[in-house]
Amino acid sequence: MFESLKEHGFYIIDNVKSLSDALNLTEALGRILPLNGKDTQILQPKNKLSSNFKSLSYFYGFDSFPLHTDTTFWSIPAQYIIFFLKEKVDTGTVLSNKNQTALIIKKYVNKSPIFFRKQIGGNVYSFPWFGINDTSIMFDPCYMQPINKVAKDFVKELQDMFINSEIVK
Repeated sequence: MFESLKEHGFYIIDNVKSLSDALNLTEALGRILPLNGKDTQILQPKNKLSSNFKSLSYFYGFDSFPLHTDTTFWSIPAQYIIFFLKEKVDTGTVLSNKNQTALIIKKYVNKSPIFFRKQIGGNVYSFPWFGINDTSIMFDPCYMQPINKVAKDFVKELQDMFINSEIVK
């Protein structure tokens, strides 16, 4: 599991029967950080009228969501996010390739792309990377706005990377 996480940034485990089993399998990754006071969340597609104001569901409803990093509004986004599906679905997701991510960070690290980022505890100006040795990228159009041209170029390159990425199901 750890090798796949390190190399690909994700790991898929099939035939997990319950949320409790999923949490037991992933406890070696570290402690669970609560979101909105809960250790687990139920993600369910919603239309604009029944969703939280300014959430991705509010803006996109049942359509495809844009490129985004979950928990961008935290001061340090989650290193791992665990998804448990009660039943297998055909809907896929696009995940970043760690090598491509590293190349983009290397290209922009000295150019200083600056974003205005809304986060819990107050808004900040920040770079779009985080993690040990700045190895992960965060971006969410609901919470981050590019401030300078370099940041706009960074977003364009990030979006282009995902357009050419493989969909994981």
